[in-house]
Amino acid sequence: MSKQPPMRHDLGQSGIAQTEEMLRSMAARITAPSPNPLLVNVEANYASEFHKRLCERIQNFDASLDSSHEVGIRLVNFGQILVFHLEDMHYWNPSLISFLGHMENGEPVELIQRVTQISILLMTLPRNNASEPKRPIGFQRHNGPGAEEPTDQASDSGDSQ
Repeated sequence: MSKQPPMRHDLGQSGIAQTEEMLRSMAARITAPSPNPLLVNVEANYASEFHKRLCERIQNFDASLDSSHEVGIRLVNFGQILVFHLEDMHYWNPSLISFLGHMENGEPVELIQRVTQISILLMTLPRNNASEPKRPIGFQRHNGPGAEEPTDQASDSGDSQ
């Protein structure tokens, strides 16, 4: 059995143009697969997504305050009234959020909660040191299981806001 050389088709310019048009038409009909709705739903409930929404709400609240006041948080679900000055926020995916700040007496506090448990009341508190420039609330993230220290994300980076 003798091997025959591959057949060569001479399409000419019009044949090449038709082939290119056919390939463009086929490529236009190919669409990316739709994202899995279950995965999209799970990701929408990650602490990182909750963190984004909380950051936006807190920053909008802070923007409405004058220079002699800052954002305070009153915890709604502790059975006692606990109020503190909010300084920072972190998250740990999939479900933990941390609020950092200080009490009126200067004592540092950190509240860590699952996103399903968070119930806070944003409130206006007088700044402890009104002679210093108002410090914008910086927000930090902590990604990944097992990591111990939050990764510092500058608030002007655009990704955490």
